[in-house]
Amino acid sequence: MTKASAPRDRAAQEAWQAMAELVQDNERRQGVSNQLGLCFGKLRALRRIASQPMPLGALAVLLNMDPPNLTTVVNDLERSGLVERRAHPTDRRIKLAVATSAGAALAQRAQEILDQPPVGLFDLPVDDLDVLLRILSRVRRGQQPGHWDDRYRTDKLIWHAEPNRFLVEEVAGLAPGRALDLACGEGRNALWLAERGWQVTAVDFSAVGLAKAQRLASDRELDIRLIEADVLEWEAPPSSFDLVIVMYLQLPAGERRRALQRAANAVAAGGVLLVVGHDSTNLVDGFGGPRDPAVLFSPDDVVGDLYGLQIQRAERARRPVATDHGQVDAIDAIVRAVRLS
Repeated sequence: MTKASAPRDRAAQEAWQAMAELVQDNERRQGVSNQLGLCFGKLRALRRIASQPMPLGALAVLLNMDPPNLTTVVNDLERSGLVERRAHPTDRRIKLAVATSAGAALAQRAQEILDQPPVGLFDLPVDDLDVLLRILSRVRRGQQPGHWDDRYRTDKLIWHAEPNRFLVEEVAGLAPGRALDLACGEGRNALWLAERGWQVTAVDFSAVGLAKAQRLASDRELDIRLIEADVLEWEAPPSSFDLVIVMYLQLPAGERRRALQRAANAVAAGGVLLVVGHDSTNLVDGFGGPRDPAVLFSPDDVVGDLYGLQIQRAERARRPVATDHGQVDAIDAIVRAVRLS
């Protein structure tokens, strides 16, 4: 730690401690447990199970618990009628922990209580709350550009050069126009669109990913406008693009909603918004993708995030993935919407 950075580092540590005290308020947790008649550790496991049925091994990883301890917790929840074990629909050797109707109701009640902000937040002016939200969003995502910079810092492509198969399907019948690729990564989809005559703007917060996209564009003699920005903070002019694509942008629900609403606002009359991402069911039934159910979503989740557009397609689809052990399927959520006027 240098002398110049010491005050900032101390302030950051103090800010983090203050946030931890708010979130990890033991009195608050004890109050929830007393109100619902279940210890907080069991409530935590129940909320995860209610959000997504899953094998105990996957649940142990998500909760950072030893498998034997988790088994004891799930057994207790099962004896209380809050959880039951069911065979996996496609592999009966795998047992899933599934919330019963009583368990789902209790998990929902716990979430409602925990979602209540500390009383002090209600005393803050709206402008201060907006500033706080922006700061917390930047902090939450602050490490991600560096993470993706490290992943992209290789001569090889992290993702293959071919465009996403669902993009190819959905764009096949569209006349080239102005296209926006949000969270473009190394630019494979943006490059494919540019090769087909689209005027492409591509946005990502990874400078290394964008530099790779620029090199590929130069090699192919393609002209693409690249913007280094966080898609939660950058906003396109309203109704300015004939096609907006958001591919595998996996965010918590609130951040996803904000990003997709901004994406929808950028769609021009007659234009199309295409959203593709790892579906919620992929955690148990599919291959790859994030292991955190909080950043997975269903087609219905995306439809609920959008307004002002007409939904043309909202469904789950299987995407073949080649592995060392043969072909497996990932499960994606796909939503296509159009602005009529």
